[in-house]
Amino acid sequence: MRRTSFPSHLPPTNPQQQEQFSDADEISSHRASDSEAACDVNLQSQYWPWETFHRQCFKVRSVVLKYNLFSRKRLLIVAGPTGCGKSTFLRSALGNKPSPLTKKILRKAFKRSDFKIQQLYFRRLQKLHEKQESYKKFIRNYNNFILDIDTTGPKFKKNALIFPDFLSKFNRITSVQICTPYELWINRILERKINSTLRCNRSLRRVLHNSLSLKPQDINQAEKQYYAYFDQWDSILSDYNVKSQIRINTMEDLILE
Repeated sequence: MRRTSFPSHLPPTNPQQQEQFSDADEISSHRASDSEAACDVNLQSQYWPWETFHRQCFKVRSVVLKYNLFSRKRLLIVAGPTGCGKSTFLRSALGNKPSPLTKKILRKAFKRSDFKIQQLYFRRLQKLHEKQESYKKFIRNYNNFILDIDTTGPKFKKNALIFPDFLSKFNRITSVQICTPYELWINRILERKINSTLRCNRSLRRVLHNSLSLKPQDINQAEKQYYAYFDQWDSILSDYNVKSQIRINTMEDLILE
């Protein structure tokens, strides 16, 4: 028997055509329901049930809290005597276009160079540490910190008293000393002395006095004292078990140690 075809937009008039139309409609509805059921089976096989999903999320959260994966504190210390170039390095590290040497130091300190970094101020560290609640809240809100320390500053010894408790808050500590050639450094110190912008301790004033002396032994003693500042800082960090210590020359973009 030949099956009669008719346009889908016109209703059938013949009883026989009406019967064929109803049969075709029933078959298409069964096919649609079968395809939907198959789709549901595929979705159930591809995605976890809600209970399993929440159980896995709880396991991941417990591991993160146990090993403190996303709240590891990292500290980069930029140290050196007055006028060695710490401010120049900080501007490069915190700016939008760090130098290749700065990028290398940041990757070593923070594993990646594009992490958000919070700057700490050494002259304010003592006051911040006295307010324990504000101090803990400030440390908790960030993960990566950078701190510049003037090892010849007038308040260096006073602020250094909080080092044991302060450094214990960090999981990873990296120290970078800016080692500028002595001749260039002493010229910067003399320029600041002339402009009345020099703030230093007695040791640095003694070095400045000896550098202006006419006696060769005094000039040599001033140069030895300048390089002794870097050795003293290394010994301080060694006492606190800080092993990642670097010396760099920002004038030539070189890592000395």
